[in-house]
Amino acid sequence: MRETPFVASRLYALSGLLYVLSFAAAMLLPGLISSPGEPLVTPYSSDADVQQFLNSGSPSAPVGAFFQALAAVALLVFTAYVAVTVRRRGDIGRAAGLAHASGAVASALLLSSAAVQWIMSRPGSGSDLRVFRFAMDLAFMTGGPLHIVTLGLFVGAASAAMLRTRALPSWLGRLGIGIATLCVLAIFSLLASAASVFIPAGRFIGFIWFAAASVLLARRGRLAPDPVDLASTR
Repeated sequence: MRETPFVASRLYALSGLLYVLSFAAAMLLPGLISSPGEPLVTPYSSDADVQQFLNSGSPSAPVGAFFQALAAVALLVFTAYVAVTVRRRGDIGRAAGLAHASGAVASALLLSSAAVQWIMSRPGSGSDLRVFRFAMDLAFMTGGPLHIVTLGLFVGAASAAMLRTRALPSWLGRLGIGIATLCVLAIFSLLASAASVFIPAGRFIGFIWFAAASVLLARRGRLAPDPVDLASTR
């Protein structure tokens, strides 16, 4: 019978918490090291505000890109850990497969957004306002609505699978399904800017699920043995 070592299993489980902390750093640190009076720009900002941001020569963009990339890698590790956990507990249904696939896609989208943000920070990348706005829109699209929708699918599917296998408490599983619904609504931000409120709502409330699930799974220690391995020992 093969088992994941206790310490290694805890580290894998805590990758969910690392995802939360890394993304929080990606959001907070750039603001702390940015120049005084530097505008906060979004795809909905005016050309004048974006141009002012480019003229400021902000050193904060690479920092945000680094921690966002770290968050993407941590999310990928946690996705794999959750997939293995539910499989070893006997759940090989559609929810487990959807959780694995959607979590991997969410990680890839977040990593793509981080890569575009890094490119935007390179010398000369902001010489053309239209090119910079295109890159900013691409970074927002991949790291915003598309990431949040696929992240919601992961949280919902993982919660459903882990409820069946009792890997998570029922309250956390139900919370995850609610968060998934909120995240999926972020897709409507592609039609109306007012719906963009679902992006931070799904992301920040989702942090609660990731932190709680990560800590609870880490406290339970090593992964359950694979049913195939159990059968081979009989």
